[in-house]
Amino acid sequence: EIAGDDLRSIVNPQVEQYVPEIEIKNIFLKDGGIAGHKLFVTVNYSLVNNDEEDSVTLSFTNENFNN
Repeated sequence: EIAGDDLRSIVNPQVEQYVPEIEIKNIFLKDGGIAGHKLFVTVNYSLVNNDEEDSVTLSFTNENFNN
């Protein structure tokens, strides 16, 4: 199990290195789906040269990792 702060410490350096024009504002985790076998990760971000914020939500299931 990974906490939001732990995830942020993994994601932020990757974003800074590969997409430096994006600044991560917040990362939220939410369990959901059947018997908790789904994880939603929402990332709030803005462009460095612009204060306009947006977000993206990704969902992961056990199927993502069964290959």
